[in-house]
Amino acid sequence: VREQAKVELHALLERTIDELRVVHEDREIVLEGAACTTTGDEQRLNQLFSNLVANAIAHGTPRTPVTARIVGCGREAVVEVHNQGAIPRELMGNLFQPFRALERGGPSAGLGLGLYIADQIARAHGGGIDVDSSQATGTVFRVHLPRPTMAA
Repeated sequence: VREQAKVELHALLERTIDELRVVHEDREIVLEGAACTTTGDEQRLNQLFSNLVANAIAHGTPRTPVTARIVGCGREAVVEVHNQGAIPRELMGNLFQPFRALERGGPSAGLGLGLYIADQIARAHGGGIDVDSSQATGTVFRVHLPRPTMAA
């Protein structure tokens, strides 16, 4: 992590989502939640959320919204990215490994670095990412970022 500065997550997510809407005009991307400040490298955090939202668009059910939601702003900031797709159980253990998409193939496979990079950025900020996925509820990536006392 390079520069440690105050980062207002709602504003950052809004900019990130606006950039993705230009490329994905056909997809609804929703932002929910109140303002929440943390500290970190704003460019890297933008990359983290851009990777998660782009992944949700690529692997979610078409014509269903992707939602980014700030759900926690206490000792840590918690941001969820949700789509209606489900991740096969056999892939869950390797989601954050580099180049995993090469093994899967498919039209939107890419290099499989997006989730790996997002996870590394979260870790570099002292946080992490976890994921829940099912056919019934879809997939939620949950980013946890510490909130130093100066971020209040």
